[in-house]
Amino acid sequence: VTVDFVLHKPKLWWSNGLGEPFLYRFRTDIIAGGELLDSKTERVGIRSLKVVHQPDKDGHTFYIELNGRPVFAKGANYIPSDNFLPRVTPENYKILDAAGVNMNMLRVWGGGIYENDVFYDLCDEYGIMIWQDFMFACSMYPAEGALLDNIHQEAVDNVKRLRNHACIALWCGNNECQDAWLGWGWKCEIERQNKEYADKIWAQYRQQYHVNL
Repeated sequence: VTVDFVLHKPKLWWSNGLGEPFLYRFRTDIIAGGELLDSKTERVGIRSLKVVHQPDKDGHTFYIELNGRPVFAKGANYIPSDNFLPRVTPENYKILDAAGVNMNMLRVWGGGIYENDVFYDLCDEYGIMIWQDFMFACSMYPAEGALLDNIHQEAVDNVKRLRNHACIALWCGNNECQDAWLGWGWKCEIERQNKEYADKIWAQYRQQYHVNL
């Protein structure tokens, strides 16, 4: 069901330090025969956000533009709050501390987890943009067949879950997988042993990140 509406002169969502991270509260009800069957309330920030990657005199730019304004990203790398994930409570997410030291972005590390909803809710609330990795790190994955299908569905599930969060700035394929293959000697070592196998690994890498994701 699609419902069109117009919001006149909306208040925009801004990252920490640039303005108020304003959130609208939207409530959707499903009613049949006068009876309320279901209801959902979401807080949504209205903003435009894009990654600007264009040629310039030094090579290529790479920065965030929020509501048409270039942003100097300041932040940290975020790893899970505990090795035992069920021990993490909403109080463990110290997003207010990040805002308090003038951060405006956190990068969710690809060797961890897609965080709980409350993490992204707090980032929305405090104006902390998120660089979101897909959960692949420091390895080359046999991305074919059932595993490739599973990777695709994992991405679909999480992008749909998180897409209405104003804090989501960009999605990144992995943590250090390409660096390891091209820069840490993995490619050269495997090519010395079996060139055909090395080519297969790289083809699966490209299928996973450049095609599937």
